[in-house]
Amino acid sequence: MLSSTKAIVLKTTKYAENSLIVKCYTEQFGLKTYIIGGVHGKKSKAAFFLPLSLLELHANHKEGTKLIRPKEIQLVAPLLKVHTDFSKGAVLLFLNEVIYKAIREEEANPELFTFLHKSILELEISEPLNANFHLKFLLDFTRYLGFYPQGKWSETEPYFDLQEGIFTNVISPLSLDNEQALLLNNTMNLRQQTGLNREERKILLAKLMLYFELHLEGFKNIKSLDVLYQIHQ
Repeated sequence: MLSSTKAIVLKTTKYAENSLIVKCYTEQFGLKTYIIGGVHGKKSKAAFFLPLSLLELHANHKEGTKLIRPKEIQLVAPLLKVHTDFSKGAVLLFLNEVIYKAIREEEANPELFTFLHKSILELEISEPLNANFHLKFLLDFTRYLGFYPQGKWSETEPYFDLQEGIFTNVISPLSLDNEQALLLNNTMNLRQQTGLNREERKILLAKLMLYFELHLEGFKNIKSLDVLYQIHQ
């Protein structure tokens, strides 16, 4: 039975001479894999399948089907600036890699989809782009992944345990120290106009990557991280 769903492109792989295998996170069905033919023809829609493209797919989403061939594909909102602005493009590729490696559950999660969709649009339209955008995204993302930091920094609980995900008065090898825990706390409460300096962003990003690694099996080796460091640190 044919059905429509919004979708976010996570990974595209060439298949044969004229096709693509495209993995998407969809609003209605969670993670799905599609096969797209005719990508080199006159009516090619290959440009639709750039990282984190926002699509509407009309297809037979039959349960158990590993490769779905869409009947109709529409681009919901063209991402023009993120593919022409080098700084935004670096953030986009980072978000793409993080999302792809973080989402494992195949079933639908409309609230998570809405968050991702909104974040991608915000990245596209924000002028100027907040230098802390990627940090706030990572923290907000953990709400949907199940390990959002619990509690808040205080003089009586000045550390943050990365393994347990809580502010605490006990420091361990996997804890953020006083200054780092305060950075985390402040970023959790960031407003658009609030900023951190370059060194603070560098420290916090490294700690957040470790936080993700501790809570998500197989989450490591984020290749786009180096480019993000160069541009945004």
